[in-house]
Amino acid sequence: MTMGALDERVVIITGAGNGIGRQHALVFAREGARIVVNDTGCDHHGNGHDPSVAEKVVAQIRAAGGEAVANTADVARWQTGKELVEQALDEFGDLHVVVNNAGVLRHSPIADMAEGDLDRVLAVHVKGHFATIRHAASYWRSQADAGKEVRASIVNTASPEGMLGGRNDPSSTDLEFGLELAQSNYAAAKSAILGLTLNCSIELHRYGVRTNALSPFARTRLAELYPPLVTEGAKVEPEWPGENPAPFHPRWNSFVAGWLATANCPANGTVWNPALGTLWTTWSQIAGFPMPQDRWPTIDEIDQLTRQHIGLEPLTVLGRPNPSELDMSALMQHGADQTR
Repeated sequence: MTMGALDERVVIITGAGNGIGRQHALVFAREGARIVVNDTGCDHHGNGHDPSVAEKVVAQIRAAGGEAVANTADVARWQTGKELVEQALDEFGDLHVVVNNAGVLRHSPIADMAEGDLDRVLAVHVKGHFATIRHAASYWRSQADAGKEVRASIVNTASPEGMLGGRNDPSSTDLEFGLELAQSNYAAAKSAILGLTLNCSIELHRYGVRTNALSPFARTRLAELYPPLVTEGAKVEPEWPGENPAPFHPRWNSFVAGWLATANCPANGTVWNPALGTLWTTWSQIAGFPMPQDRWPTIDEIDQLTRQHIGLEPLTVLGRPNPSELDMSALMQHGADQTR
């Protein structure tokens, strides 16, 4: 019998009924993981409930000889995090990995955004990540306190928008790859996930838990709501994606996710764009100026110092790479070439 990279690893994957989460579940199962497949079966916006969505993924895994159980609870509920951990322990006797993937989109310019659109996006993304981590961390801490070796992994799902922001008019940016539009709620949530990832990578490492994040890129049903940057206006068909490699197939993200989930992976506190194979930085100190230390500076002096030592250009924002240093269109083309 061939050994898989994730043999005997017990994994919770949220939002595993469609898109990237579904591919995570299928790849992890083929590598020997035992999986709690969580998905409410809601629509793009977080409305509705269809238990068959998670159950179909479980059936597919079992048909291929893998082990999986379904969970259809909403990760925006605090109690769901506890229930997911308890289900993993009841069904499989342990827990080694949490992959937080569940997410929804509610586009709106910030000047028009409804409170409910903010609350729902933050609840699913931020609270959904936080609650599952909180209850998993409690279990892993108890294991470490009892003297057991813990080699656990948390894989969160961020977004380039959480690091780079978006544009109302993608063509107005210096980057050829025009980033998302009208998603301040989503950008805020994804940025919060990055902060959560970095904090947990420090706080939980003492218990044997590593925490990393993905900043994925894929053609999924959620991508239908985006400008025609990836999908070129194409409808994501019900059977997409199939088994064959294809550009922007969501499965390209699952192999790095699987590596991060292995017991011996060294990565901790890192952020990856798996489809492109790139390691990202978050909010790093990239430049500075000599702040006076023996007196209070004037605001005019701050203006002169920043212009002299940093030289801010229009549209420069914290974390956005300099277009001359990072050609996103070339990276995207490289990613597409690798899938052909």
